[in-house]
Amino acid sequence: MEVFRSEFDAAWEFGALWISVWHPALSGRLARFKAVLELLDYMSAKGGVWFARLDQVCDHVQKLMAEGRWTPRYETFPLYQSPLPEFSKER
Repeated sequence: MEVFRSEFDAAWEFGALWISVWHPALSGRLARFKAVLELLDYMSAKGGVWFARLDQVCDHVQKLMAEGRWTPRYETFPLYQSPLPEFSKER
């Protein structure tokens, strides 16, 4: 949990997005899930934290776009201008 807390603290300090990935082997045990709940309490107590479902994030982004407050960056693919060179068979 120390690593998760450190990652969250850094994201919180800089106003960044923090997304956690919980593998069932780590969080599927009662004692470990209890630690997850304690981490959520810690995060909530810091203040200024938004716990959102994906649909809520989508709605928020759509609203920002409609208000002209955010524009997504569009990437075109491929990122290279010519075919990739073949690797030499002699190494």
